[in-house]
Amino acid sequence: MKGEFTRMTERRGSHFSGVRLQQGRVQLDADFNEQVDIGARRDRLTTLDVIGPCGVPDAGGGFAVLAAVELNAIDASGASAVAVGQSATIIASADDGATWTNQPAPAGYAGDLLAVDMVAPATVFAAGTGPAILFRAAAGWTAQTLPPGTTGAVRAVSFADAQHGWAAGDGGMVLATSNGGATWARQAVPAGVVESLNAVHFLDAQRGWAVGDGARILATTDGGATWQAQNAPLGVSAALRGVRFASATHGYAVGDGATIVATSDGGNSWVSRPPPGVTATLRAVDVEGPAIATVAGDGPVLLRTTDGGQSWTGLETPAGAGDMSGVRTPSNGLLVVGDLNTVGRSATVAPPAWQPVSLPAAARDLAVSAGRIYVDGVLCENERATRYLAQPDLPQPPVPATPGRYVVYLDVWERHLTALERPELREVALGGPDTATRTQTVWQLRLDGPVGVKSWLSGHDRR
Repeated sequence: MKGEFTRMTERRGSHFSGVRLQQGRVQLDADFNEQVDIGARRDRLTTLDVIGPCGVPDAGGGFAVLAAVELNAIDASGASAVAVGQSATIIASADDGATWTNQPAPAGYAGDLLAVDMVAPATVFAAGTGPAILFRAAAGWTAQTLPPGTTGAVRAVSFADAQHGWAAGDGGMVLATSNGGATWARQAVPAGVVESLNAVHFLDAQRGWAVGDGARILATTDGGATWQAQNAPLGVSAALRGVRFASATHGYAVGDGATIVATSDGGNSWVSRPPPGVTATLRAVDVEGPAIATVAGDGPVLLRTTDGGQSWTGLETPAGAGDMSGVRTPSNGLLVVGDLNTVGRSATVAPPAWQPVSLPAAARDLAVSAGRIYVDGVLCENERATRYLAQPDLPQPPVPATPGRYVVYLDVWERHLTALERPELREVALGGPDTATRTQTVWQLRLDGPVGVKSWLSGHDRR
């Protein structure tokens, strides 16, 4: 949608270097916008002159395109482990994570799996988009029936035993079962809880916690018959993405912006325990005792505390790891999963000694790594690895149907956004008007082919 502007006054060839405001004159949006345009054009031309038509930083630059799968969660029981991820990916190990095999999802299910809970080696539950909750028994994986009207994604699942389980997800959804998932029922949450719930953990059939967007924390002491809202520490408002309790009193929750909060009284009070110098999104946490926790997140980053979060130590991550979304610290070591087919195993935790992992051919998509690239002087950024089929600015990209050689290129442009497209631009302090609009750099990774490289270059001028 177009914005309401007096006029656009910056012109190529005018050679204006700045705008000078005069005293006593009316200030118009055109003057401010022209100053912004002059500066933006100078920055782009300088970048183009210095870097050239296309360039990347020496370290961590460019968008690496890999045949890879995004793994979102892992759980383990004894020597057995299961990891789940995008496009209904399920891989399992029976030897402490040394070798992995594919396991087929139920026929007809192709959603993204976001959570997994291994009650026992033969009893595993997974949850994801659809919405869906899957169950693995000796005969394989089956989809369970959810309550009528359930929508959105099921983002978390936790079982206290083989019969009693809970799931949480979009719109403040909490589901519960007391018969191993044969039937699920929706549980009531406190009035006003509409945020997505991203993680849930139950210690037993009575006591559990769920966390989500906006630093939302819920707790129950009666199996979810009633849920109470708990207060995050003052000033903490980031989305929480992982929660784990070592006992009825001691637990941790982690989330965006390196948020870590801890409690020693069951969540009646939470305190902030941020790791110094870390700003990454933290996505998973596991505990080995009231004072010992391991946290995984984007970067990739692995953190560990042995004093209840008073201090944090960074751990070495597996070579070539992408952003990490899952961590478990079973009695036999450390397991992590994440983007770019990341699966790491170590027999020790601090320090980890990463061991070889044999993965199945599970790639069902292309992964675009995090990085920066300059195209005609325009900076394009990808903050975390993303899937080709799930690019934020390229919905439903075409899927190559024919094997062969493809050229990968970026389409880049700048678009105009108003409050209609981005409601957060409205100024709530003034009652909701849209005081200004925004321009946004858009990049889309595209494929062209299958063709020979020479023939493609002769007919295209893309970078």
